[in-house]
Amino acid sequence: MFLPWFRRASVELSKEEQSEIRDLCLRISNKLQGAGKCTEAFSSDKHELPRDIRERIELMRIYDQVLTAHLEEGSKDHRNMLWKFFSKMGYAPTSDIFDRIEDGDIIEVYSMDHQQLYRNLNYFDVVSMTVEDLINLNWQRAYKRNRRVMLHLIGLMVRFTTGTFHQTYNCTRIPVHQVQEMLAKRYLVELNFRYISPLKKNGKCVAVLVGTRCRLLKPERVAPSL
Repeated sequence: MFLPWFRRASVELSKEEQSEIRDLCLRISNKLQGAGKCTEAFSSDKHELPRDIRERIELMRIYDQVLTAHLEEGSKDHRNMLWKFFSKMGYAPTSDIFDRIEDGDIIEVYSMDHQQLYRNLNYFDVVSMTVEDLINLNWQRAYKRNRRVMLHLIGLMVRFTTGTFHQTYNCTRIPVHQVQEMLAKRYLVELNFRYISPLKKNGKCVAVLVGTRCRLLKPERVAPSL
């Protein structure tokens, strides 16, 4: 179920590395389920092993550490978990971002090449993806959405990358729209972007924080307009 795609991949992992990924998936899944989420460890979908798999393993190690510390504290404030992640990664957020975050927000962090680096606990309420999916996904192909919205988001990322945008962007111009998962249980959600904020390291924007609100529609529905 979990290991076969390692043997088909062009990137070769040692048995120790395979074992570590397996342990990470199980450990994070167990912690999430202990926090009331339904996230499974392993996927029934077949993934092509990404070339940057070792970097992704390291990111998931960091996420595991942050998640563990957050759950052990028993904190209900997901800003605390986010700050722990910033500290681990050396990210400098904008001065306003923690004032913008509200309890019901889904918080994600993406690299400038569209790789998901972080997600808060609210995220797991509206996705069916496994921990294994989170490690291996091509995030540009993980979801399907309206083309105009997608092009708008790409344009925003270009502006953050080039330094045109230096502050938190208020997403009032992005319409509420439906997003379809392209794997797992193919959840369909209604998504409302609230803000996108740059995260800097050594003065350079290296990632963005995305805050959304999301409503889970029936998983079996597929939006005809996508």
